[in-house]
Amino acid sequence: MKQIALCICLVAVATTLYKMLVPEGSLSKQINFLITCFFLAGILQNITGSDMFEDLRGAMVTNGTYIDFSAQISAEQKEKIAAEVSGKVREALAAHDIFPEKIYVVVNISGLYSISINEIELVLAPDADSQKAYDIARGVVGNDIEIVIS
Repeated sequence: MKQIALCICLVAVATTLYKMLVPEGSLSKQINFLITCFFLAGILQNITGSDMFEDLRGAMVTNGTYIDFSAQISAEQKEKIAAEVSGKVREALAAHDIFPEKIYVVVNISGLYSISINEIELVLAPDADSQKAYDIARGVVGNDIEIVIS
């Protein structure tokens, strides 16, 4: 009960302050109406104990937690980067008649502008020249990325 009374008092004070800031003129009736609606919404929300504005936040909040779209974007970016790098490595190897069975690319996205490739794994046929494949891949990706041949 004390919380309801306190909330009503705080909403009344806030409403009074807002009404004092409303300039005299053509929009004063509309602004006063909006302030009255704010006051009534605050009182009704406190009396009913429900959050009347939950639907407005529903698009952003699910079960009290924010939806993280960055994980979905990161996954899409990882797939895109891995596809580009593996395509370049596959193309360079194919130019030397080496055809890997699979190419795995380990991509890390740790921030908005922090994207790194840690490792590339080439799965070659047993009869493929692994040293030649290693050298070609090294030429494509540089010296900072670990290359594993399996």
